[in-house]
Amino acid sequence: MPNSDYYAVAANQWVNTVSEHRKIGAELADAGVTMVRMRPLRWANIQPLKNGSMYWGDWSQVYNAYLQYGIKIVVPLLDTPAWATNGNRVTGAPRDKPWRKFVRAAVVKFPQVYAWETWNEPDLVRFYTGTASQFLRMHKIAHRQIKKHSNAQVWGPAVLYSNIFKKGKGKKIVNKVLISGRLDEFTYHDYSPVDNKVANAVKVLDKVNGRYPIGITEISSHWESLYFDQHSEEEVADDIERIYELLFPGIKHAMWWPAKDWSNFRGGLMDTSYKGKKQLGMLGSLIGG
Repeated sequence: MPNSDYYAVAANQWVNTVSEHRKIGAELADAGVTMVRMRPLRWANIQPLKNGSMYWGDWSQVYNAYLQYGIKIVVPLLDTPAWATNGNRVTGAPRDKPWRKFVRAAVVKFPQVYAWETWNEPDLVRFYTGTASQFLRMHKIAHRQIKKHSNAQVWGPAVLYSNIFKKGKGKKIVNKVLISGRLDEFTYHDYSPVDNKVANAVKVLDKVNGRYPIGITEISSHWESLYFDQHSEEEVADDIERIYELLFPGIKHAMWWPAKDWSNFRGGLMDTSYKGKKQLGMLGSLIGG
């Protein structure tokens, strides 16, 4: 079976407080999980004013909430301040010079980040309204700064599976990034029904064609609420286990979303008090061999 990094977890943006992240870090470490994708570093919040200082808020404490357990962290960079984009909104593509300075500052500030992702789901207008060509440019700038100032990896483009092949901006972004040579791992997100995930991964493997390792940095179910009314926690855990076993060895990392679900806790690995459920116990069993 794969090493513990394969069974990664998305300890995500919907977890807001440092204390919650500390609880999650402790539970994940106890289960043997060794990698998490953290909530994004939101540039618009860190530097809202053009001539203002960068204020990192509680993110340093969140960062340490996982590092103290020896957990590797993956961090998406997200949100452009209005002053740094011609798009005049957080979803706009950043101008080169301020983006370069921000990425450099983030990399220097957090030297123990294992991997950085340029943006999150840039194929969706809710996150990104620039063009595919602008995305490639910002990705290259980020790659250059990350490699110059750290030993961290560069992952991306973190698009939804459904937009990797569908005509539109997502497909263009994927194609441009794939031929750029500026990646350590190709990443995407998959929220499709359980039985589709393996077929999807096969298609992605074929498209990437061995150029990079492949990671799914957000993976979860397509289960409706009724599913949880009809199945026990043990059955849910069995279904998640099946997904992990079928995706390996083609996929290098599969980050189950979430430690806290964006709509509810039923599909997640933890309950409302951030205690591990059967699903997290299942991951612990797989990791332990």
